[in-house]
Amino acid sequence: MNETKRENTVVLLTCILLLGALTLSTGVASAEDSNLSEQITPEELFELLSGNWSFNGTMTIGEQAMPTSGTRTVSLTGPTTADFVLVMEGEEGAETGEAWWDTDREKFAITEGDEEPRYYDLLPNGYGSTYEMDGLPELDIMENVTCEERETFVDDNTTVKTWIAKNITGIVVAKWEGTFTRIKAAPVEEYERIGILVIGHGSPSDSWCAPVRSAVQNVSSPYPVELGFLEFVPNETINIAVDKLDEAGVTMIIAVPLFISSHSGHIGEIEYVLGLREELPMMSMMSMRVFVEGKELERSIVSLEGRYCVSYMPVAETVSAMGVTAKQHHGGGEAEEEELVPVDTPAEIVLTNAIDDHWAIAAILVDHATMLIEDPANETIVLVAHGTDNESDFAGWVSSSESLAEQMRLKLRYGMGLNINDVRCSFVFPNETLHSDLLVSAVVENVSATSHPIVVPLMVSEGHFTTRGIPGLLENLSYAYPEEGARALTPHPNVAEWIELTAAKALSYPSVQIYDGEELLTITIEDAGKYHGEGVVEICPCVASAFKSTLRVFSEEELWNGTPHRGDVKINSGHPSDGHMMTFEYIMGSTEDLTIDEGADIVNITADNYVYTFTRKSTNDSVTIRVKEEIFPERFFELRTKCKLAKMGKGDVTKEEKKAFKLLWEELKEKLMYLQEDSIFEESS
Repeated sequence: MNETKRENTVVLLTCILLLGALTLSTGVASAEDSNLSEQITPEELFELLSGNWSFNGTMTIGEQAMPTSGTRTVSLTGPTTADFVLVMEGEEGAETGEAWWDTDREKFAITEGDEEPRYYDLLPNGYGSTYEMDGLPELDIMENVTCEERETFVDDNTTVKTWIAKNITGIVVAKWEGTFTRIKAAPVEEYERIGILVIGHGSPSDSWCAPVRSAVQNVSSPYPVELGFLEFVPNETINIAVDKLDEAGVTMIIAVPLFISSHSGHIGEIEYVLGLREELPMMSMMSMRVFVEGKELERSIVSLEGRYCVSYMPVAETVSAMGVTAKQHHGGGEAEEEELVPVDTPAEIVLTNAIDDHWAIAAILVDHATMLIEDPANETIVLVAHGTDNESDFAGWVSSSESLAEQMRLKLRYGMGLNINDVRCSFVFPNETLHSDLLVSAVVENVSATSHPIVVPLMVSEGHFTTRGIPGLLENLSYAYPEEGARALTPHPNVAEWIELTAAKALSYPSVQIYDGEELLTITIEDAGKYHGEGVVEICPCVASAFKSTLRVFSEEELWNGTPHRGDVKINSGHPSDGHMMTFEYIMGSTEDLTIDEGADIVNITADNYVYTFTRKSTNDSVTIRVKEEIFPERFFELRTKCKLAKMGKGDVTKEEKKAFKLLWEELKEKLMYLQEDSIFEESS
């Protein structure tokens, strides 16, 4: 075989051995011998293909045969996605490609470089296809040929591959036959398969649990999401939820505690159940008063032979601070116990913070308060949280509650134009000896001396405290109180959004990929932020929007037919900020192909400026997207303009207005950074 033909043969052979054939002219036909009832699943195929393989085979063209050998490495990037690299012995360099399961076509898809994808059918023990090709010019075969291609798994460590090309008369004009042998097993975790675990406290009352379930069901995520309760709900425990995520094949679990405070005494219990600590903290072992379906119980945790059990003992014939007589309960006054059992999972578990003082929660409280506001200048909102009598933990409750109160005050005054007199925080269970002034009754009574109180519970779900407990503590006091359905955080849609944002912040942030010549660049948002901050990472809403819009548009496979190249991308932005321009400049490597809408005014920005058109210069195809108007907080642009003008000496802005703008700025930044792209952007004509 002459050297030219050998080189051309190597090109064809490399494409076959990567995973698929060179090009398809008429599309892929179904494999006649496939048995749908016995087909391998896409997940099974990718698991079997993953790892490092050596191959030996023979390429035969007419009467000439050429031995071939080399290695093929398949690295999973998801349950049904993979990157692969092929190195042929005696050849310099390597060939790379990608494979994935196309759910729309229900086909196994393969692409190399900038080539069009090829599609294959699943077979009982592998994959394959039959297709037509307009000759094999690299092999001096100009007549049309029919190709049959199969890769069959003999066992977990051996596959046999055949590729046969026949002419119109059925004569074999070329073929490759060979065996792949696994030389290195795929790592147990080649990629992260994420699962989200939302943890609720739980209650024997389904009316308490149902809104929590509804909030979790509304979470929009590309990952499986499960809900587990810490106690009281035996069929929906944390352990059962983790088992479900294990069954889904996750390797990392992001656990999000749907609790008001990260300083709740239950957080240590959650850490123990998740296997993040070997023993419960001492504070968890202390008794506490709890109310279960209106009955007052003494809740304590006891250690028995290496096990921890939660014990509930009725408080018999006593009148509680809540004004409730707690009589015999749970079987004539005997304690009931519920064991805390650590989960059994191979997955890594990451526990996030609880709600604390997140802006999405402040927005829920604002919604509940505005239903009651009639004369804002003469009204004061009083938040009511559970609290704790543990002094060190209570400081955390106070800090986050005061932060929520301040956010509400700023949002009402400067986001909604409601000049509320004040927003205060209070608690059902502070340390009464040290903090009697923070008891809800004391705060409401104090507020009543100068304005009308609006009492807003800061509770996860409606139950005893919202229906009976708080009103019982405020008996004989005058105040406004939300109607049922607006006395707790769930099932407000912001709870689902908070879960999405909290989980997203615990994950690796996606990167932008773009070719610079032959080099594939991977650009992080920190890279763009450092360029914007001239050496110091500075990520503002503009950097976040520019970066996230690039991620969104670069995922348009029909537009780019693979990964975009610098020099083949043109961007027009409606926003003239440095954050936008420098982010796009950093990604594209220059400003040569970046334009800004004429007349864009850096001072008087509106939602209409967050519009981006990406064009592929080689084809002149383009797509235009814009940030959805609902992403922007109310009065964000009005406050932004006022602050900009004041900075230019063209007006005044108060410290509180600056603080309000900073609050809305941080909210917008977090939305743009961490919400899913489809939630942020919409296509624009």
